[in-house]
This record gives sequence, C-alpha cells and structure tokens, in this order.
Amino acid sequence: MQSTQRSCRTRCHPSRRNGFTLIELIVALTVISVATTILIRLYMASTELGLQAQYRELAASVAESQLAQLVSAPADFVWEHDRPDGEGLFRVKQNADDPRAGRKIALPEVLLPYDASFERQTNVYDKFRWAAYGRIPSAASSIVEVTVDVHWKHAEKTEHIALTGAVPRSKVEPGWAEK
Repeated sequence: MQSTQRSCRTRCHPSRRNGFTLIELIVALTVISVATTILIRLYMASTELGLQAQYRELAASVAESQLAQLVSAPADFVWEHDRPDGEGLFRVKQNADDPRAGRKIALPEVLLPYDASFERQTNVYDKFRWAAYGRIPSAASSIVEVTVDVHWKHAEKTEHIALTGAVPRSKVEPGWAEK
C-alpha cells in the first residue's frame, strides 16, 4: 500500500519539486534589498540627526559661556556703541583686531594635546565661530542688550544659535550716567 501512495505522489504531481523557483528567489532578493536599503537610510538619517544635536548643544554651550563672560566683565571687551548700523546694532569685540567673521571657539582646557580625541575635538571646534552684538533699546535706557551669535557650517548650510542678555549701560558707556 505504501508503494502505491508513493508512486501516485510522483505521478499525480510531476511539477512538485523540492526548493524554490527562480521567480521566488528573485522576489525574495528584491524584498531583502529594499528592506536593507531602507534600514541603511534610516541609520544614516539617525546618525545625521545625532551630529546636528551634538553641534547645537556645543553651540548653545559656547553662546552661554560667552554671554556670561560679556555680562560679568563688560570692561574686558570693546563696545562699538558709537557706530551702530541702521537697526541700532553695534559690534562687541574681544579686542580691536577682532575679525568681522567672528572669533574661533577656544578648546576646553581638559583635553590632553597628545590624545586622538584632541584631534577630533580640534576639528569640531574649528567649524564654529562666535560674534557679539549690542543694541541700546532707547536713548533713556539704562541697559544694553547683548546678543551672542554662534554660527557654523553643516552640510553646506550655515546654522546659528543666538542668546541675548543685558548689561548695565554705565559699564559700557562710563560717562552715560552723568549725561
């Protein structure tokens, strides 16, 4: 009885074989390649978003640090309040030779200069520049608004982060209180 069942299987269904057909293999490989492409693109996008977040965090930290320095020691900077532009903004420089494009960001002092991480951090910090601007809101105002702008290029696009604070006008214009 078993021999008749076996012979019937092979005779009744001659097209039935073990394995996959060529079309099934092509479809399976196409599905796998599409899924792999999607996963690689998702990975690349998440890596790019992580890098952008790292740059924004660094820029915000630098802007906060520079603004704190401007507010705490305004006498250490050159305030060009006598040369405002059309919108009332004037440059705040670290010294008279401060470039128009902005100052480079100083590296943290905790990095060791002979370490590989020093090279990586130097390359990252070289992308960033900062500039500071002041504005006197009105002629009678006792404060000067100070804005620190940190900018960098990422993917051929210039990005900015700006923080604003206030400095007593008497510290920027020493003779202002007497007027």
